[in-house]
Amino acid sequence: MQIMQIHGKPFKIAIVLAIILVSSLILFVYSSIFTYRWISGNINVYPPLVWFADPGTPGVNVSLENQGTRASVIVNTPGLDIVLDKRNAIFYETFDTDPIGKNITVLSCNWNCRWVWDWWWGWRQVCSGWNWDPNRKALFITANTSTTYYGGECMVVANIDVSQYASMGRRIYVATLVLRSDFSSSGTYYFDAVYINTTLSRLYTIGYENVPQMARTGDSISSKVFYWASNTGWRSIARRSLGISNTTEYEYLSYIVSWIDFSSWYAYHWNETVINTGSIGSTYRFIPNRVGVGYITSTTSVTGTVYFDNLVVTVDAPPWFVNVTNVPRGWRVVLKNATGGIVSQAVASGDGVASLSVAPPLVDLTLYPNYRDGFIITNGVIEVYDDKGSLVVSRRFDYVVGGDVYRLNGFRGYVLRIDSEATRSFQAQLVLAQFVDCGSSYIYVYLVNTSYTSSTPIEIYRGIMFSQNTSIINMTRYINNVAGYIYADAYLPSQSRCSLLVEFRYSFSNWSTLGINTVNITFIGV
Repeated sequence: MQIMQIHGKPFKIAIVLAIILVSSLILFVYSSIFTYRWISGNINVYPPLVWFADPGTPGVNVSLENQGTRASVIVNTPGLDIVLDKRNAIFYETFDTDPIGKNITVLSCNWNCRWVWDWWWGWRQVCSGWNWDPNRKALFITANTSTTYYGGECMVVANIDVSQYASMGRRIYVATLVLRSDFSSSGTYYFDAVYINTTLSRLYTIGYENVPQMARTGDSISSKVFYWASNTGWRSIARRSLGISNTTEYEYLSYIVSWIDFSSWYAYHWNETVINTGSIGSTYRFIPNRVGVGYITSTTSVTGTVYFDNLVVTVDAPPWFVNVTNVPRGWRVVLKNATGGIVSQAVASGDGVASLSVAPPLVDLTLYPNYRDGFIITNGVIEVYDDKGSLVVSRRFDYVVGGDVYRLNGFRGYVLRIDSEATRSFQAQLVLAQFVDCGSSYIYVYLVNTSYTSSTPIEIYRGIMFSQNTSIINMTRYINNVAGYIYADAYLPSQSRCSLLVEFRYSFSNWSTLGINTVNITFIGV
């Protein structure tokens, strides 16, 4: 049989085409079994029971996803340092240079020299009154000096007007160091802080009434608050015997601290604690315009010298404290003098404050003649140590002055808010899943509920994870659905960063039903 050729090709091609056509028909019939229809109806999407929100903390930028169950947070953290936040001293003077006529005004007992005849020495020059000692670097007054003004009180005052503070009912503090040489005659001597109105010639004195004893056996002293005016003379507001003490003994470093609260009109004398206080009656009230120090003696037949040093005047802040704020609980703050000696140290409390005492101890000047670390620390150094004893940061200041407030730069605050619509309490915990680039950082991350109960922290110490999770705390929805916060303490150098991936885990039935929200927190030193 002859085979048909189609364009020179065998007829087999036609058979193949027929098979493909039949297969297509079979597939068409098979596919027709499945059909598509439109189905109408409602799909309900329920919001999460617990979600994140922006706490509105300055320097914290929050981005939320998945209805707030995922968050990215950037925390701009001030670079690790110690800075002077506030100086509450309105006047301070070290007397390292002669201040008379510059920062200090002599109101009574000006320096005066005269020639006197002495049967042993012949004619000699005798000087008395206020002057400056370049060796001790202190103001001094000779012990036999007296005046016919101000009831016999010899006074120098700071060149600053305090009347604006007193008239507003503020508290005005005066603090100064006091030391004296041996006196050659018995008598009664008064060392004071003074508050005076130079126009009205009315004054308050707050300090010590001192009767020296034989040798260095302690002095008989009293604390006294007095008032004086030209028409009334001296009037006692408060007086208290303190017995025999070395407080004002010669060649011991002592001090006077006083304040008057011009809202309540109470006067106070302080020495490690309030040792005397008195209410200023309406008859004795006036607004002072100057404050300073004073001295008066019951006898002029005496030789000896009284020195005053490191005068500080503060408003509303005790001059015996220097506070360092923003410090993690358990960290230690140390204040050193110019030679590296420790003046004071304190451990930060839960509110982040370390309070350093700058009132001097009782110092025997025959052993330590140059000791002057009180109320003003020249070239002082503040050091901060972490809770494991490592030095975190150190900073030197020209003057550390009583009443100062310093701040450890870092971040302390809320980084996320936790909201809930649940009507009952739930348990919550943070777990650290990952951290990177944290080599020089101190990071503490907590949970805090609306009752201000805080968990233990996730802790990263200089790039080492010391704690991966917080403790479990209970949270309850409060006003505006707020149930709590994620809180952080972060300390890291400028131009460094630390990034955390944290899981927020919560449960309504002892972790049998668990929800997990995630947050990326990046701390950036700025």
